[in-house]
Amino acid sequence: MEPETIGALIHPVSGARTPVLALLSGDQIRARGKCVDFDTHLRSAVRGGYTLESNDHDLLGAWEKQRQAVDAEHSRIQQELQELADLHPEGLKK
Repeated sequence: MEPETIGALIHPVSGARTPVLALLSGDQIRARGKCVDFDTHLRSAVRGGYTLESNDHDLLGAWEKQRQAVDAEHSRIQQELQELADLHPEGLKK
């Protein structure tokens, strides 16, 4: 018997759907590949540009938390790059 899915990760380019079988702990999920089930992290999927399709409240909450964390990471990196550019404007113009 096939385990029920709680969602799907959607590849940003191909649109390929990877079924999500379970939310394990934190941002870790179990997903179904072509040949094997595997564990991965929602933050990795967010960083990779995947989108999530799901009606599972817990999975959607965990996804949103990781999406916000990645957004904060990107903002922090942009701020640090801007600070470096402000300190060394000539070095970054090359």
